[in-house]
Amino acid sequence: MFGKKKVILVDGMKCEHCSKKVMEEVGKMDGIKSVKVDLSSKKVTIRYKDELNIEKVKDTISNLGYQVLED
Repeated sequence: MFGKKKVILVDGMKCEHCSKKVMEEVGKMDGIKSVKVDLSSKKVTIRYKDELNIEKVKDTISNLGYQVLED
């Protein structure tokens, strides 16, 4: 498992389809190794190798129709 991890809070995800969209789109980004969504806590956990462009992650999530609450 990669040692670097970032957790952000995201509002608006209501179902498994929502979480799957976020996991797929964020997971396509360079350097990201895994994405896990917990709908009940609104947490998106991202594991990455070297660097994480958090602004790009936020933009990707926002473009899917969800609101990033904090990072």
